[in-house]
Amino acid sequence: MPPTENEAPFIRPARLEDAAEIAELSGQLGYPVSAAEMSARLSRALGDPDYVISVAEGADGRLLG
Repeated sequence: MPPTENEAPFIRPARLEDAAEIAELSGQLGYPVSAAEMSARLSRALGDPDYVISVAEGADGRLLG
């Protein structure tokens, strides 16, 4: 369940539909990548049991990291 306005970010497993926001965050860190490329990378990683990818979701539903 996402946090309320006064709560800490909610940590949850990444989903394929997060690819565009993850690409945006990656660019902010100096690692630019297109949403399409991130979607392809995320799709491969999510299908691999050796990877665990988590995201931090803010109260507004946007990814924070």
